[in-house]
Amino acid sequence: MDPSCFRIRYYLTKMNTLKTIALLTLLLLSGKAHAQLTTFNPSAIGFLNTGYSATLTLDNNLYQSGVFSSLTANIGPFTINGSAVTVAGATAAAVKDTIADTQLWFCMDPGQYIYYNSSTLSYTFASGSNYNAFNKFEDPNFNGTGGLTSTEYASLQRLFTNYYGDAVKSLTNDAYKKTAAALQLAIWEVVNEKSSLTGNLSSGQFSVSNIKYNGVADNTGLFGLATTMLGSAQTQAFTGTLDFLLDGSQTVSGNLKATQDLLGWDPPDSQIPEIG
Repeated sequence: MDPSCFRIRYYLTKMNTLKTIALLTLLLLSGKAHAQLTTFNPSAIGFLNTGYSATLTLDNNLYQSGVFSSLTANIGPFTINGSAVTVAGATAAAVKDTIADTQLWFCMDPGQYIYYNSSTLSYTFASGSNYNAFNKFEDPNFNGTGGLTSTEYASLQRLFTNYYGDAVKSLTNDAYKKTAAALQLAIWEVVNEKSSLTGNLSSGQFSVSNIKYNGVADNTGLFGLATTMLGSAQTQAFTGTLDFLLDGSQTVSGNLKATQDLLGWDPPDSQIPEIG
């Protein structure tokens, strides 16, 4: 299985059976609930190549037997060109500004693709705790309850509070690409580790091995940095709001394909990172 989070697959041929079903959730903004359908062209998404790859292993207790147990993945976040985004809904302008301001988006679903139809990709934008309430894992192969617990949600906020500023610097400074890659590993661990071993990248229902940097065994300390990040995600204070781009399932040539969700962070104005 070619993992979704690492290679962007374009479906540019005509397929009559291809359709996009957006997973609608509630967005809580200014005390009012709105469903925000967001679309953008495939060219709007870019992958930040950090040079890191690894073998990711997911316990098959989380997935139906025989789906997959391990995969080799490139490690890094995505960028989204805000000018190519269209948002429908009463608070569309505010949502579009948030998407544009979120300079890095991180994968949540190892093993799932970003699928495109011939023109646009449809997401639903959600902010705050709505992900936990409404978006249980839409992967039909997933055996767990999905969603995020309050503890997991807080851990993700701490990760972004502590490391997002440096991760964003990777857009213009290669020295920070390790931070971006480590943050992606830490996010995968928090989201996908449903056992008591959260924070342990070596074992549990989600684990990482065989880390490489530019094709050779990593000696830069990526594993150690991600582990340090996870340690800081336990008790420290946090700020900002988590944002989610929730992608629904699609039917491709008659086959149901689950597609991944992306995670971003809306920091307070005082913590908006500057790059350049």
